[in-house]
Amino acid sequence: MDERELRQLFHETYDPVTTTSDPFRLLRESADPARLRRILVLAGGTCLAALVVAGAVLFGRTVVSQTVNLAAAEPTAGTAVTVATPTGISLRAHVASEYPTPRVAAVNSEVALVSVGDSILKSTDAGRTWQTTYAGRSDHAGNVRDLEWVTHGIAFAATNYGLLRSDDAGDGWRLVNARSDLRRIDFVSGGVGYAVAGTDARGSDWHLLRTADGGAGFVPYVVGLSPVTWIQWVSQTSAWAAGPGGIVVTSDAGEHWQAQLLLREGQFRDAQVGLVDEDSGFAYFRAAGSSTPAAVYRTSDGGLHWRSLGAPDTVPGFQDDQLVVTGSSTAEIVTQPAASDGMARCTSPDAGARWRCVPVALGAQAGAREVARGPVRLLTALKGDRVLIATSADRGATWSTVEVDASAWTRR
Repeated sequence: MDERELRQLFHETYDPVTTTSDPFRLLRESADPARLRRILVLAGGTCLAALVVAGAVLFGRTVVSQTVNLAAAEPTAGTAVTVATPTGISLRAHVASEYPTPRVAAVNSEVALVSVGDSILKSTDAGRTWQTTYAGRSDHAGNVRDLEWVTHGIAFAATNYGLLRSDDAGDGWRLVNARSDLRRIDFVSGGVGYAVAGTDARGSDWHLLRTADGGAGFVPYVVGLSPVTWIQWVSQTSAWAAGPGGIVVTSDAGEHWQAQLLLREGQFRDAQVGLVDEDSGFAYFRAAGSSTPAAVYRTSDGGLHWRSLGAPDTVPGFQDDQLVVTGSSTAEIVTQPAASDGMARCTSPDAGARWRCVPVALGAQAGAREVARGPVRLLTALKGDRVLIATSADRGATWSTVEVDASAWTRR
C-alpha cells in the first residue's frame, strides 16, 4: 500500500463532512412533540410579523414615490442583478498562460484521472481508454497543477485559475474557488482540506492554507515552517509538512506542530514527504544549485529520527522530480538523469540504501508524474505537443501507452 492508497482509505473512513447544510435538522431531530409545536408556532408568528413590517415599508416607499414623482412615466422592467460566480470569473478573467504540467490521480488500478493542460480525462479500464470529462477554458490558458481523489466520489483539481471540484467520481466538474495561487492540495475530507499556495513558481513564497467548507474559502494555516512545499495527512490526527528548511509534524490534529528535521538554509529548493502509515516513510529534498546533490531521508519511527540516504543522480534544480512511496521500505523517484534527455525511474528495494535508475523508453521529455497501485503504475509526461499516458501492470517492467494531443496548450 503506497501513501496515496493510505490517503484514499483515510478519506473514505473519515469523511463525515457534508457540503450542504440542513436548516430543518433541529426540527426533525426534536423528540418532544409539544416543543416541536411551540417552535413551529413561534416560527409562524415571526414570519407573519415580518410580512406585515415588509408590507408597511413597501407601502410607505410607494406613497413617497408617488408624491414626489407625480409626473413620472410608467416604470420599465428592472435589470436583473447578476452575481459573479467563481466559474464566471474564471471564464471571463485574463489568466496568465502556463505550460502544461500533466498530472495523474488514481482511485485504484482501474479508475484514474489525468490532466492535459486544464482538460481532465477519466479512465475506468486501467488506462486503456480515456474520456474527457472537463474541457477546460476555451482559450487554453489553463493548467492543472495538482489532482487528488478524496473519496471514490469526490475529487479536486488545483488549476492556475482556481479550485475545481467533482462530486460524481470525476464525471462533472465545477469551480468552487477562483484563487490563482493554489499549487498542491491535500484534503482530509470532502469539507476539510489543505493547500500549498504561492505566486512564485519556484516556491520561495509557498505557504499553507486551510479550508473547512469544501474549498469555497481558505484561510492561512501556520505550522512553523516557511516556505512549505508539501503536506500529507495520514490519519485523523497525524500529518507531516515539509519545505527546503526541513520537516514538521502534528499528532493532535494540527493543534500543535513540532520540528523534526532542520536543514541549512539555501541547501535545498523544495521537499516532498511520503508516509505509508504513522511510522514509516521517506522524504525527498531537491537541490538548490549545482553544488548540492539531492537528498533522500527515511524514517521508521514516525519521524523521531530521519536517516540520510543516498539519492539518484539528477539534474540540479530540475523541477519535475517526484517521490513515489510504494511501501514501508520501498520507494521510486521519477526523474531526469544528468546524462539523458528523457525520463528515468529510480527504484530502491532496500529502504533507500541503493537506487537503480532505468530510462523510461517512452520518448517523453519532461513533466513526468506517477502513481502506484500495488503492481500497477500509471505515468504521465510531456512528449512534444502530446501528453503521454503510460500504464504498467508489472511495476514498470513493461508499458502500454496512449497519447493525447496537447498542442492547444503547448502552442498558444
